[in-house]
Amino acid sequence: MVRSFDDCLDERDRKVIEDVARVGWHVINIAAERGRPGWSFSIGLFQTFGQPEVVVFGLRSELGYRVINGIGVAIKAGRRFAVDGEYPDILADVRCLFKPVQRRWYEPFLGYARWYYEGDEFPVLQCIWPDKQQNYPWQPAFKAEWAWLQPFLFHENPVIARAADLLESLEESE
Repeated sequence: MVRSFDDCLDERDRKVIEDVARVGWHVINIAAERGRPGWSFSIGLFQTFGQPEVVVFGLRSELGYRVINGIGVAIKAGRRFAVDGEYPDILADVRCLFKPVQRRWYEPFLGYARWYYEGDEFPVLQCIWPDKQQNYPWQPAFKAEWAWLQPFLFHENPVIARAADLLESLEESE
């Protein structure tokens, strides 16, 4: 018996496809665990609106979901987010900045988006949030206790990107 492509999809896969068709995007949350930050990312913004997908690290799952969803709603309404542009209305009381994600990071952090797009041919922006004093993670005055929450996926090198330990924790959990 020959199965149709749809027969090969599980419920989660169908939900992603249905959300992108209905709303324009879907949000994936990766929960924090054992000293590893969680992250949230979009699937479908590029296909639907021609805009980069978005990933944000280090927020609680429900807040990460709201941030990505809010960005999706803004894009659907016609807003565009620029690399290095600062946006004060993404998270309360702070301004967020966007940086381009290097494709080297798609496989470890955006695997479901790679499945959806059948490869790496889609752009992604990392939404980076500052501490409450408006210092970004690469600035010396950034709150040191929060530094591990956001890797710098705009750098290729795992050490410079502060992603080496995070990659190791992902390998250990497989």
